Amino acid sequence: MLVPMSPQSRAPLAVVGLLNIPPAALEHRFVMEALAVAHSRESEDLERVIGTDNTGCCELYGWAPHVAPHADGFGFVYLVCLNDGKTSISVRDTCGEIQEVFAPVGTVIRLDDRLEHWTSDTVARVAAFAGHFPEPCDEAAIAQLKAGIAALAEGAYTGAPRVRDGFRVLLDDECWSAATLDDELETTLLRDATAAGRWIEICSHCRKPAVRPDPKWPYSMALSRCMKHLAGR
Repeated sequence: MLVPMSPQSRAPLAVVGLLNIPPAALEHRFVMEALAVAHSRESEDLERVIGTDNTGCCELYGWAPHVAPHADGFGFVYLVCLNDGKTSISVRDTCGEIQEVFAPVGTVIRLDDRLEHWTSDTVARVAAFAGHFPEPCDEAAIAQLKAGIAALAEGAYTGAPRVRDGFRVLLDDECWSAATLDDELETTLLRDATAAGRWIEICSHCRKPAVRPDPKWPYSMALSRCMKHLAGR
């Protein structure tokens, strides 16, 4: 049974705001990266969702059309689609009833991802994402989304939301770097890492910056690869 979206504050699926999406945000390299990855997930053999790390900060999220019913088990999450397209998001609540909302550009949606949910779409979508929260936290989440979208519109690199590790496609002007070997690697602009004297992870076969660091870094660097050697050329 399909029922209208509940306006209650704890509704598992709700439209909770509307944000302006500046055209410049769509031109940001991280948004274009996310959209390319989302399109690449359209194969039936691949997971259709670009997952998130649930960092508590704004991230980029995306999916290929028609995500199958599933539950994630984290809590309340918030998303706002950045690119044009038609999407309906549905959730099966604890009474077994189906709630549905639509996701045009700029519409802020709150979802309890502990419940079974799915999408119907005309195109791959990329969204700014905030979460997870144990309870609805509309004001804080919308503030995170606004800040992330503003960083994208400004063309910022540091501090702009991006898809999580494993979905990133580094360009020639990027690298994985760390302040010291005791710190975690993060993606940075190569020129900034060099100027700051940061550790730059390099390919174990050559001296070029690695696009994929060894999963056991810093205890092992044998599997760090540049694009050429990652492809086995």
